[in-house]
Amino acid sequence: MERIPKGLQGLYQEHPWLRYYPNGVTDYLPPDYYDSLLKPYTFGGKSDLELFLDDVHERFNPPNDDILEMGSGSGRATDALLSSGIRYRTLDLVDISHDMVTRAREKYANVQGVSVFESDILDYMESTPKAYSYVYSLWGFSYSVHHHMNTIGIRAGRKYAEEVVTKFISHNLVPGGSMFIVHPDTLSDEQRILKSLRQPAVSRVKDKQSSSKRLLDAVLEKLKIQGLIDTQCTHFKGDSIHYLGMEEALEIFLNFHLHASLNRSRRLIGAVDTLTIEFAQYQQGDEILISPGCFVYSVTSRRE
Repeated sequence: MERIPKGLQGLYQEHPWLRYYPNGVTDYLPPDYYDSLLKPYTFGGKSDLELFLDDVHERFNPPNDDILEMGSGSGRATDALLSSGIRYRTLDLVDISHDMVTRAREKYANVQGVSVFESDILDYMESTPKAYSYVYSLWGFSYSVHHHMNTIGIRAGRKYAEEVVTKFISHNLVPGGSMFIVHPDTLSDEQRILKSLRQPAVSRVKDKQSSSKRLLDAVLEKLKIQGLIDTQCTHFKGDSIHYLGMEEALEIFLNFHLHASLNRSRRLIGAVDTLTIEFAQYQQGDEILISPGCFVYSVTSRRE
C-alpha cells in the first residue's frame, strides 16, 4: 500500500500525478511519461530542434567524425540527428537517468556507431579521453552544473564545473571542432516562475541569469581571449507555450521542470499555492500562456 506523506493526502487525492517522485538524484520520470509532458519549444516559429539541425548542417564536417550528445534523455534530439541524414563515425549519448539510458540502449541497439553512457554530463566531460568533432546539449548542461553546486556546495561546484568545461574544450574538442548548447533564459517568464521553487544554487538575484549561464559565459570568454575558441551567443525569446488549464500547468511544472523533486516534500503545499497564483497572471480564457527563452551557444575550437 502506498504511503502518502503526512499532510499531503488532500493534494495527492486532488492531483494523482503527484505520485511520481524520484528515489535519488539519478532517478527521473519514466521516458513515456516524460515525452507526454514535453511541450514544443519554438522561437519565432522555429523549434529548438530546427535551430540544432541548422547548426549541425552548417558546422559539422562528416563523415569520419565523432559526435557527443550531453543529456540525451528520451532521444528527441538523437532522433532528429539520425533522421537528418548526417553521416558520422560514432555517436555517444550521455544521460544521468538510469531509465532514460535503459530506453536509449534498447532504442538504438541496432544503430551502427551509437553508444550510450549512464553518467552526469560534467563527470563524463571530466573523465572521457575521447576527442569529438561535434558536441551538443539541448537544455541539459545547466542541470548538471546546478546538480554539482547543490551536492558539493556552490563554490566547490562552480570550481569543478569551470575546470571541467575548460579542460574539455581545450583537450576533447578536436581542432576545428564545434559545440552547440541550448541554455535556459533564467529571466524568461517560464524560468522566473520556476526560480523561486528551485534549489539554492540557481541565482537568487531576480535580475541576473543563473549560475550555470554566468559560469559558461566566463569560461568561454576566457578561452576566447586565449585564442583557443571562437564563440557566439544568441538570445531567443520563445513563443508562448499553451497549457490547457491550471491542472496541466501544475503537472508539467512540478513533474517535468522540477523533476517531481517536491512531490514528497513539505514544501509541496506552498509550491502548489505559489504556482497557482503565478499561473493566474498568464491565464487567457481556458488556457495559460507562458513564454520561455533560451541562449544558443556556438563554439568552434581554434586549436591547431
